[in-house]
Amino acid sequence: MSWGQLELDAGDSLPHDTFRESVASKIEQLREAQEAGQLEAPWDPVDILVLVHQIATAWAAQPDLLPRPARAAPRS
Repeated sequence: MSWGQLELDAGDSLPHDTFRESVASKIEQLREAQEAGQLEAPWDPVDILVLVHQIATAWAAQPDLLPRPARAAPRS
């Protein structure tokens, strides 16, 4: 999960441990949202996290699939 690696502080001495802590924290937040009734309970929190990650990165890996919006003319 690349976004998790981007969230890490460059000074962290054990990035793997910090990364795992970050993922575990996200999973716990999803579990808490399920318990609060804010998120459907039948889904495993790990599956939700992976699904959201894949949706978020799907377009990032292929930015040229859609035409770029026209830029406004410079003001004079």
